[in-house]
Amino acid sequence: VELAFAQPAELKIKDGQGKWLLREIVKELIGEGLALAPKRPLQTPQREWIAHNLFSLFNQKVISFSDLNFIKKNEVLENWNSYLAGKQENSFYIWQWVNSLNFTN
Repeated sequence: VELAFAQPAELKIKDGQGKWLLREIVKELIGEGLALAPKRPLQTPQREWIAHNLFSLFNQKVISFSDLNFIKKNEVLENWNSYLAGKQENSFYIWQWVNSLNFTN
C-alpha cells in the first residue's frame, strides 16, 4: 500500500484514467477492454438467496425480528410481504435486518 501511495501522480492518473499504471500492467494479461473497463458495483445474490435457499430461515427471522419492542412491526411485515409479493428491490433492507438480528441475539 505504501509503495502504491508513494508513486508519482502521473503513474496513478493519466488522461483522466485512474489506476493508470495498474491498468497498463494488466493489459497483456486480461486484454485492453477489461483493463480499461469502468468500475462496476459488486452485487450479491441476496435476493435469490432469500427467495430460495434461505427462505425458511429469513421468514422465521423476520417474524421474530418484528416482535422486538423497538421495531415498528407493521413496517417490517409490510416490507416482508411486499418482498414475498415479488417487489424484491427491498431485499437489501431485509438482508440487513436479519443480519443485524443475528448480532443482537
